[in-house]
Amino acid sequence: MADVSRNQAATLIANGNVTVNGRHEKASYRALPGDVVVVEPPAPVSREIAGENIPLRVAYEDEFLLVVDKPAGMVVHPAPGNWSGTLWQRRTVRIGYSVRRWRRGGSTVAMRR
Repeated sequence: MADVSRNQAATLIANGNVTVNGRHEKASYRALPGDVVVVEPPAPVSREIAGENIPLRVAYEDEFLLVVDKPAGMVVHPAPGNWSGTLWQRRTVRIGYSVRRWRRGGSTVAMRR
């Protein structure tokens, strides 16, 4: 379990995903020689990212180029804490192609060809 952080291990223990000799123990339990530790990771959560019809000002568009005005504070890509209302969801409705990385804090005129 070298790829699991201490915080992740504590969460697994607190959520009952770890048993020692068939019993749920606290995170402070000190393993003894011969203890059988079983870790049952939770099933991964599937996140379906759907398009959203979010108002977005298109500054310019032709068959080769699209320029949009991304408002300050609008998150670009979905991530924990921001699963909706992002430029990524908006682009799936209108733009139809990849959004490049822009910073969240400022407004940006984004060009894509």
